[in-house]
Order: sequence, then C-alpha cells, then structure tokens
Amino acid sequence: MFYAFFHGLFFIVSTLCFRLKVIGRSNIPKKGGVILASNHISYLDPPIIGCSIWRRVHYMAKEELFRHPVLRFFITRWQAFPVKRGGMDRAALKKAIEIVLRGEVLLMFPEGTRSSTGELQEGKLGVGMIAVKSKGVIIPTLIQGTDKILPKGKKFPRLNRVLIKFGKPIYMDQITEEGSSKELYIRVSTLIMEKIRELKQEVLDENKR
Repeated sequence: MFYAFFHGLFFIVSTLCFRLKVIGRSNIPKKGGVILASNHISYLDPPIIGCSIWRRVHYMAKEELFRHPVLRFFITRWQAFPVKRGGMDRAALKKAIEIVLRGEVLLMFPEGTRSSTGELQEGKLGVGMIAVKSKGVIIPTLIQGTDKILPKGKKFPRLNRVLIKFGKPIYMDQITEEGSSKELYIRVSTLIMEKIRELKQEVLDENKR
C-alpha cells in the first residue's frame, strides 16, 4: 500500500513537474530477476527510476541514510536496504543476489556513488558479482536531468526535464565465463558501463537531429 501510493505520487510529480520522458520501457522483462544498472547523478535517481516502471523495485542506499529515523521509515518502505560504502559489504551483496534470484527487480548504480560532474565513472566490482551470481537480466539504464533538479550539495529542488532510457537486455548466458571470478566480475561491470555510455551517445545524437 505504502509503495503503491508513493509510486503513483512520484510518477505524477515527475510527469507534471519534471516532464519525465521514458524510452525503452518495453526492454524490461515483465517477470523474472532483473538488474537495472544506471548512472547516478542525484539523490532523486532511485525514486524517479523506480516510478518509471510498473514492477516493484528494490535498491541499495548508503548506510548513513538509515541513521535518521524519519528517513529510514520512508526509504525502507520504498524497498531500500543499507550498504556500507568503501569496501565489500557482503551482507548487502548477499541480499541483492537473493532479491534477483527471487525474480524481483534490483536497481543498482555501478559507479557506486553520484557523479559530481555528470560524467560516467568506472563501474565497481559489486554489480558484476551480483549479475554473475544471480544470473539476472541486466538492463543498462541512463538517467539525465535529475542533477539539475537537486544538484549535489543543494537542499531545495528546481524544475527541470528528466529523461530515462532503458537499453537492450544483457543476458548472462551471452557472456563467456572464462578467467578468474574477479576478472569476470570486472568484465561484466565494464560491459554495463559501455552500454550506458552508448545510451548517452544515442541521446546526444538524437538531440542533434
């Protein structure tokens, strides 16, 4: 009930105030384990990406956000769970893998933190590990515009258009599992970031036409 209410609320606000445009929603499987792997430019990314599809979405949030009682109340009901930054949080990784194995949707930010410039950063090992161990379908995802609504370091939002583009699915059985586990995780993470880069270039090319 809580999730459905805020899902609808965020969708209405995003559509009316931020002129949300979603491309490629049909690329997301209607059932089965899915990993939405997106770039990260604002605190608004999780709820706006979450409200842009009709399946329920789980996502990782930095542990510090759960220390505030009111914020913890809301984000846990928005299906967030904590992750410790700066290292390999095995408990969070295990929970993420379990979510995908259950056939649900997990939103991840391969870069691990928000980009202060909007430029894509290197993908971390964790997203590759979760993808390999869960065998979930990976959907490269690009979000643009949220950094202008709530820039890093700012507390009050501004009006700005938001675009979300979901790329073609990446299936784990298409990836050759050779080399060490770590090498495989890095290869998957690198592939995901390459696909997000391609989505960004596609948007740039479309805007030039």
